Amino acid sequence: MPKIFVFFGLFFLLFGCAGSAEDEIKGDFIYIADAAVIKGEDFIYGVEIDSMGMQLAKEAEPFKKGDFDMVSVVITGSLHEKEANAEGWDTIVKINKIIAVGPANAEENTAQ
Repeated sequence: MPKIFVFFGLFFLLFGCAGSAEDEIKGDFIYIADAAVIKGEDFIYGVEIDSMGMQLAKEAEPFKKGDFDMVSVVITGSLHEKEANAEGWDTIVKINKIIAVGPANAEENTAQ
């Protein structure tokens, strides 16, 4: 009988946090007025504007030369679909941790 409790205990310990997975996301970030986006090689995600979204916008500001410049970022976050009838991108990222912020590729920010 105690073996079954140990088995279930280990099972829940190993697989109990499966729903809280975070993705590491690398891309170019832009924040304008009340909208933010992270664009990667094969994705574009809207960014949830909460305290972490605003913190990323603040950390990105020194790397921008113009209002529409993008900034390279590495974050961890969780992805979810936008609410029904809401405007914006279909997939939204909720930022959990800001790992790195730096200047974007020079070619991407030359259009003025």
